[in-house]
This record gives sequence, C-alpha cells and structure tokens, in this order.
Amino acid sequence: MDARIRYTREVIKKEFFKLIKEKPLSQITVKELCVNADINRTTFYKHYKDIYDLLDQWEEELLDEMRQMIKEHGEEKDIYDLLKISLEKIKDFGDIWVTFSNLEKGDELNTKMFQIWYDFAMPILQKKLTGFSKTDVSYLYEYISKGSSSLMGVWAKSGMKESTEDLMKLMMNLNEGTIVAFKKQKRK
Repeated sequence: MDARIRYTREVIKKEFFKLIKEKPLSQITVKELCVNADINRTTFYKHYKDIYDLLDQWEEELLDEMRQMIKEHGEEKDIYDLLKISLEKIKDFGDIWVTFSNLEKGDELNTKMFQIWYDFAMPILQKKLTGFSKTDVSYLYEYISKGSSSLMGVWAKSGMKESTEDLMKLMMNLNEGTIVAFKKQKRK
C-alpha cells in the first residue's frame, strides 16, 4: 500500500479512536471526523463508505493480524500455547481492543476471533474426543468458544487488569472441565 494512503488511513483512525472514546459511535459524524483529522470528506470517502465501514475495516485488520499469527504459530503449538499467544496479541492491541469491546457490538469482535480459531481447534478437539460425532464436537466447540469469548469480553471491558496468564488458566480450567463433563454426559 502506498505510503500516502497508509498515512491518511492512520490519521483517520487516530481521530476516530479519539472520538469513539468520547462519545457513542452513533453520534460520530464523518464531518466531525474530517475536521479533526484535517482532511476533506472526499478523502474520507475514498477509503470508507461511512463511520461504520471504518470501524468494520479496522476490526478486520485486527482479525487479520490474529489470522496471520495463528497461521504462523498454529502448527507448532498446542491449543494452550496458541491461546496464550492470542491473549498476548490482544493485550498488545490494548486500548483499541478494550475500546472496541466496549462498543454496542463489541462482543462480536471476540466471537469473530473464535471463529478464526475454529479451523485450528476442531482437529484438536476431535482427537481428544474420539468416538464422538463431528456434530457433537461442533456443539461442544460452540459452547466453549461462546463462554471463552464472553470471558475475553469481560476481561477487555474491565481494562485487561488480570494477566494473560491468569485469564488463560481460568479459560483452560473451565474448558477442560466442560470437556470432562461432556464426556461423562455422552457416555451415559
């Protein structure tokens, strides 16, 4: 991407981030953003359809970084290590992830992250749960991912006060307990 385009997008995102911390998304206007970013509206519309498109594209950039990280590290790591790396990456996003998680649709970001995880985690779960149908394992993954996603949302909304290590241990303990209970229930 051209350096000027990258710079313009960064300026827009910087000003958008300031505004989103001050007021609800629905109250941010393109005009206000452009004035604060010292760009004209035509420039804004070259890059984004509207404020919501800006947010969606920025979220997608964050998720692309997560996809890339999983692609680079997924095969050499087990689920525990990859969860730790993922949580550290989210902590690196810091204030951006916290702010986006506090938006009206903030939980969607965490849910999307676990959708990215699906291709990596499902084969691991299927190995742990030999003898169970793919449908059963899919249901279990949905249950675990929604719970884990909610925990991440609470963690982000509270400002990521707990360490990634503590959150990861909590998630893994709850998830392992869920798997044990699932196995017992299915064997009855």
